[in-house]
Amino acid sequence: YALTYMVHPNFNNRGVATALSTYAVEFARNSGKVREIYAHVRPNTPSERIVKNLGFEFMGHPGPRSKNLTYLLRVK
Repeated sequence: YALTYMVHPNFNNRGVATALSTYAVEFARNSGKVREIYAHVRPNTPSERIVKNLGFEFMGHPGPRSKNLTYLLRVK
């Protein structure tokens, strides 16, 4: 599965992205089919803070040209 979303600027800082991310992680956990979730986020952004707060671990950069960082959450 792949999930991508953006929050409209008018709704920033209202917890929308946190709620969406939390729901997606809980859905994956409850499905019993997902073992790992990867997140690719820009550094020093609200998205990076969200994945860290959800327990994702920093894995590195996906490639030399990418500006994104890769995080991993192992689903139990």
